[in-house]
Amino acid sequence: MSSENIFCFSLAGSLALACEIKFDSPPGNYKILGGWYDARDPAFARLHVFDESGKDVGDFVTLGQEVEVK
Repeated sequence: MSSENIFCFSLAGSLALACEIKFDSPPGNYKILGGWYDARDPAFARLHVFDESGKDVGDFVTLGQEVEVK
């Protein structure tokens, strides 16, 4: 399933997340991935995520609950 079917965003400094699901999205379960970007960087570089021990675990997190499109 294409990640282009669901677009989520959050405003800087906000914990709220808004998602838009395209009307013609195929039915199924979709994972929500979250990433953060450095808005000061002209390349808009994605920031790294670190676990509780300080280990670099990549540049996104997978949220625990999937979204089901019927």
